[in-house]
Amino acid sequence: MSGNCMHTIQPVQPLAGPSLTWRAWVVEGLVLARADLLRGLDFLADCAERRRQRRLLFTYDERSLGDIGLSRADVWRESDKPCWRD
Repeated sequence: MSGNCMHTIQPVQPLAGPSLTWRAWVVEGLVLARADLLRGLDFLADCAERRRQRRLLFTYDERSLGDIGLSRADVWRESDKPCWRD
């Protein structure tokens, strides 16, 4: 054995898969950004709706709260929640 191992080295193959052009890469990024923006707007709309509903609870009198099974303490507890919590 001569100690030369060059015959055992395999050439490196390029990675398989589609290569994106710059234009396709930018378009794909814009599609993802649009989806993120829409999710963010949905989140903000949900927060605004929860806030509106929680503020509305404060306008109910004790009898109305009792009709829906809530106490004034429940209303205060609900109003202390951040907008992202149900």
